[in-house]
Amino acid sequence: MPELLNKLTREKERLAAEQAATASIRAAEAKVNATAEELLELKRANEHELRVLKAQYEKHVRDTTYACRQQVRKAQQEAVDAEAAAERAEKRRQSSEVHVANLQKKLEALKAHIQRRSDNTEFHLAGLDRMMSARIHRVTAQSENRVERMNQHANQVRKTCNRALHHIEGELQDQMARAHVRAEGRVRYKELCDLAARCAKCEMTEESYKSLKAELQDQMARAHVRAEGRVRYKELCDLAARCAKCEMTEESYKSLKAELQDQMARA
Repeated sequence: MPELLNKLTREKERLAAEQAATASIRAAEAKVNATAEELLELKRANEHELRVLKAQYEKHVRDTTYACRQQVRKAQQEAVDAEAAAERAEKRRQSSEVHVANLQKKLEALKAHIQRRSDNTEFHLAGLDRMMSARIHRVTAQSENRVERMNQHANQVRKTCNRALHHIEGELQDQMARAHVRAEGRVRYKELCDLAARCAKCEMTEESYKSLKAELQDQMARAHVRAEGRVRYKELCDLAARCAKCEMTEESYKSLKAELQDQMARA
């Protein structure tokens, strides 16, 4: 029995080992199949990528070839254009040289013409300058003469006006003085009338009458002298104020001096 048990045990172990080996084999086969499929996929992908790269390379080669051909055509066209431009530039240079030579001739002719015009202009300007200087000198002399005559006329008018004003002012002041004297005389006359009316009521001796008459006459004379002196003093003050404000010639000073002496003698 133990031998059978051992045998069965060994059989079970062997069966388990076989099953495990079978399972491992199946797993390995599955891995191999998956790896083979992956390898096939990779081959197909590599082949597809190779075809795509080949197509792209061929396209790039075609594009590069076309671009190079275009650049060559463009370079050839530019070379042709450059040659044509060079020819046109050469023609323009030649025509410009001819034009410059013509312009130089015209410039020399214009310089000569400008020199002649400048000489003529300077000659005419010199004559005009002399004529204008003579006119200015003549006009200046005429203006100075006119100004001198106008100053003399203005001084003469001012002197005449001053003399007329002084004469009128003297007459007015004389009239004012006489009016003051007449007014004071009327006042004195009224006072005398009042005094005579008062004295008519009383008896006076001849001696008192004579003394009163002499006193009244003295008072009237002093009043008249005071009034005349005030008027003459005011005239002298006004005249001195006018003399202080204006400039006087020697003739005006002499006449004013004589007038002042006359007025002081009358005062």
